[in-house]
Amino acid sequence: MVIYSVLLNIVSATDLYADITGILEAYVSFKTNRTEKQTTRQYEKSLNPFWCEEFPAVIEDGEEIIFHIKNGKSLKKSVGIASYVFSPMKIGDIRREKIPIKDVGTLTIKITCQNIEQPPYN
Repeated sequence: MVIYSVLLNIVSATDLYADITGILEAYVSFKTNRTEKQTTRQYEKSLNPFWCEEFPAVIEDGEEIIFHIKNGKSLKKSVGIASYVFSPMKIGDIRREKIPIKDVGTLTIKITCQNIEQPPYN
């Protein structure tokens, strides 16, 4: 199994929806098999939040990363879920992806590959 050390940038989301109060204070959380849960700050009063927050992560080849988009000011916190299946990269590669959020909008992420751990060959 190939393991990648990356910088995962949660860039932005577009076309989100507000709750019945009309207020959305969106944030995103995610985790990988080898990285603890990480969370962006809340972005206040916008249906198109821009975080541009970078997180170090360790990701396995073919791993599915689930992003939870939530509203910090709502009783029903979940805004939507987006998923991304990681595919091979080379060191130094940068990938920018627009991922559909289930039932609402799009999440934009940027992944920068910093290191690759190859399994030992026998």
